Amino acid sequence: MQALRRSVSMPKMAPYEGVLEGQLNILAMIIVYGCSFVARTFSSQASEMAKIIGRGLDHPGFAFVHAMSPCPTFYNTYDPWKESFMPLPDDWDTGDRIKAIDMAMEEVGDGVFHSGVFFQDVYRTYTDKLQDVYAKAYGDEQATIDALMDQYA
Repeated sequence: MQALRRSVSMPKMAPYEGVLEGQLNILAMIIVYGCSFVARTFSSQASEMAKIIGRGLDHPGFAFVHAMSPCPTFYNTYDPWKESFMPLPDDWDTGDRIKAIDMAMEEVGDGVFHSGVFFQDVYRTYTDKLQDVYAKAYGDEQATIDALMDQYA
């Protein structure tokens, strides 16, 4: 989780030049890295945020939800963000990784943020793969605490 707190300073600009570094596009990066559930939501849309976080928790695999929430007292950007947030199109294909990356990249230049599920796919999870390795190594044999303790008694 990344958050800006009152005791933490904001990124500073170099004198006369402004901010020299480019923005980090977290959604595009996460999609490229192979995350199987990628979404964004905004804290002023509480019911949508709860639904998206719930979908992420239910997803079998690595889920990433970019929950954007400005600090209303120190750095109040609710109003400008509300104007720049819009839902993904109704016909959005959550299974198209390239289209999701393109959408995330287009946002940088447009100053628009989309909310919703950018990408979702079901891959074999790490646990599934680990169980396959275990099955190949041990077959139907199941280890129990009692059996392990008997080996050292």
